[in-house]
Amino acid sequence: MLVPRTTLGSPPTHRAWCETASSKPPRRVKAPTGSTMPPVSHMSSASVSSTTVPISRPRLLEALNHQPIPPIIVVVAPAGYGKTTLISQWTEMRSTPAAWVRLGSEHNTPHRFLHGVLQAIGRQPDAPPSLDTALESIRRLATCQPGSVVVLDDFHVIENPEVHQMASELVAGLPAGLHLVIMSRAMPPLPLARRRIEGEVRDIQMQDLSFIKEEVGWLAESVYGSTVSPEMVSHLTARTDGWIAGIRLALASADAMDPQRTSSIMDAWHTQQSLDEYVIEEVLATLPEDLHDFILRTAFLPYLEPDLCNHVLEIDHSAALIADASRRV
Repeated sequence: MLVPRTTLGSPPTHRAWCETASSKPPRRVKAPTGSTMPPVSHMSSASVSSTTVPISRPRLLEALNHQPIPPIIVVVAPAGYGKTTLISQWTEMRSTPAAWVRLGSEHNTPHRFLHGVLQAIGRQPDAPPSLDTALESIRRLATCQPGSVVVLDDFHVIENPEVHQMASELVAGLPAGLHLVIMSRAMPPLPLARRRIEGEVRDIQMQDLSFIKEEVGWLAESVYGSTVSPEMVSHLTARTDGWIAGIRLALASADAMDPQRTSSIMDAWHTQQSLDEYVIEEVLATLPEDLHDFILRTAFLPYLEPDLCNHVLEIDHSAALIADASRRV
């Protein structure tokens, strides 16, 4: 549930980072100028840039800034809903550092996961890092820079239960004055129920990230220069369920056309090639090999039903694969 609109003030002056011989300040995340984030180093703070036009989400930024800001923010939605863009813009407008960890499959061991977190907050561990080392570094960051943010991006790629347990212990040990943002395509398997009840977790989900009609109209006019009637705005919003990537693809295909043809172009949805490329690059390419193979081999089926898939592929675990696909995408 999003909070009512509030007025945002200017961020305070950036405070100095208290460096030690073994630390350096986390670099602040620069707000991206597009709806997606380009690849960055998996174990560093990220400076984000793009050549596309920025999509501003004032209602969501205001929701994130609603006081008091809880220690944990969880952003969950499928690919193409602007998770990374939103959090990048939010961290950029704040005055305190944001340590950004872009997680990858290589972080599926406890040591690699902790190493990524430590590097993002400016620590360079000489030995294999421990949980105590990570918690001490996080406490130091919270003490030197109250209000600092640690972002765990693409948490859905973490599949190792040992890393899930490590992340749970990091969450349990979060110091006061630090905010942890977890972004994922699926709800992270972390014990957050009690903290949600106590108001220590703010959830931003797909229904929150989905574009509403006013945002679709703004995007069409401000970004693509298209004059779209209120009826077509409603139609496009309903047709895409507010999916930002789909809206941008539809508007891009209509952008160079006569405005009078916008309606027919959107109805025809002449963006199939772009949609195919998006699905391949942003969804299929990130899946484990067995799930990637399953989706490709069942693509011709009219629907995915475990018994049917088992029969066609001559396997016996389609139900688990379908559940995994639903969780991830």
